[in-house]
Formats: sequence, structure tokens, C-alpha cells
Amino acid sequence: MGGRRDPRQSPGHNNLLAELLAHLTRHLDPLLPQSLMLLTADLQVLLVSTSEGYPRTISTLTVQAPPEPDVNGLEAVARYALVDIQDLVVMHLRTPWPLAPSERVTHAWTERSDSTLKLGFRTAEGDAEDTVLLPDFVIQGDSGINRAAG
Repeated sequence: MGGRRDPRQSPGHNNLLAELLAHLTRHLDPLLPQSLMLLTADLQVLLVSTSEGYPRTISTLTVQAPPEPDVNGLEAVARYALVDIQDLVVMHLRTPWPLAPSERVTHAWTERSDSTLKLGFRTAEGDAEDTVLLPDFVIQGDSGINRAAG
């Protein structure tokens, strides 16, 4: 099963999802303790420990997506990926992660504006100033995504 792709998914679609995951892990990695890092391999996210002097995979997750999502579907994939990555880290650390600037627990948050996904984590109260924001993910014009939605 390892490298098989759903035949209903186009290569462009998979590239876009891989880019989204790489974007998420690239910007979440600095929020981790120094002994951990997040990596992506295609549609998989790996939580890796470096505490013993060499990289060791602790846990992985595979991101699932509809065969040809529209922009709303991509936003949902991003939100679920954030939730899953957060769970992956929390289960290893056994403590909430990432914490808001106020040290309160956060939950995954996404918002779409045209072809831009705003990404991050917010407290249950949703205070904008008590948010862990990640850089926006911009869906490029040639991504093959259906923009007719929303």
C-alpha cells in the first residue's frame, strides 16, 4: 500500500496536498521542543525525535482527502491536518500543544478568503490576540483545484 495513490486523484491534486502539508509542518516545527521535529513525506506527516543524537520516527499520520476537493474542501483538509498534527504531538508530549500566548489550550483554526487559507490555533474563546498564527497558504492559480465553490 505504501506509495499507491487513489487513481481518482490527479497528480496536481496530490502535489497541492503535499505542498499544504509541507507548509504546515515547516511552520509548526519551530513551535516544538528542540528534541522533536515534524517532517513530511508525500501525504504523510512524521513526528521525529532527535533526543538520542540521531533521528527516530516516533509516530506518523497519513492525511486523507476527497478525490478532487474544491477550495472549501481544501480548507477542511487543512483544518483536519492541523487537528491530527496537534493530536500527534500532544499524545507524545502528554501535555497541550501549542499553547496560546496566555498559556491557554488551543484548537485548530482555519479560515478561507478567496484562494488564501488562514491557519493557526485559537483558544476556545476565539480571542484574536490569543492565537497562534501560521503564515497563510496561498492556492496558486495552476493548482488544478476547483475554485467554483464558496
